[in-house]
Amino acid sequence: MSLLEAEPTRARATLYGGLVAAVLLPLAAFGMYRWLGSPQSMSAPASPSSGTSMATPDHGTDMQAAIAKLAEKLRRHPDDAEGWALLGRTYKATQHYAEAQDAFRHALEAEPGDKDLEREYAAAGTPADAGQAAEGAAHIVVNVALDPKFKDSVAPNDTLFVFAKAEHGPPMPLAIARLTAAQLPARVTLTDAMGMVPSVRLSQFPQIIVGARISKSGHAMAESGDLETLPASTTAQAEPVHLVIAERVD
Repeated sequence: MSLLEAEPTRARATLYGGLVAAVLLPLAAFGMYRWLGSPQSMSAPASPSSGTSMATPDHGTDMQAAIAKLAEKLRRHPDDAEGWALLGRTYKATQHYAEAQDAFRHALEAEPGDKDLEREYAAAGTPADAGQAAEGAAHIVVNVALDPKFKDSVAPNDTLFVFAKAEHGPPMPLAIARLTAAQLPARVTLTDAMGMVPSVRLSQFPQIIVGARISKSGHAMAESGDLETLPASTTAQAEPVHLVIAERVD
């Protein structure tokens, strides 16, 4: 039994029930009733006789909050393979493919040898939208971790940017991914499709600088107090780059 399963039933039902309402129902793409329980276990709209009106939910905001909450809980209980798999399927359905692969990797670490998880892990990063890396197109795989000395300085909803710039070229990022600090440690695949300017692409430059930064404000430009990595030089389609966020921006 995992640590999550050992928690009080009500707390777990609240977490995953909220995730269903905020993520699975609006997207209608998971087919997870078998794992989560029957539809009757989820909150139902108020009946007309109750006199209570039901506000229209902001699914986008609720979804992000639910994902962040689940990711944070799994950071505390990394042996919950079922929870990691749910997180991976959620990321995949919301087209966050690198994050989906990372979640399935954690699931496999918790349940090594699980063939179903192995298949999901292999398929998570290769849909048509994000299959460029699998097809041999220019890409850079970046693994990002947080130095433990900054553990208490980072909130789960702080913005995490992972980016690639030309070592000799224009200043704007050639590719950038936006995540949350709750997703650390993260594995991200940067591709041509993730650039800010369509005509300036990762594949056009032989030498690339990659980095990562945590921002309290969510602004793309570095600000005093942000946390960042030292820059690392690489080339497209080289071995994965390993970065540690261990510096504070003055």
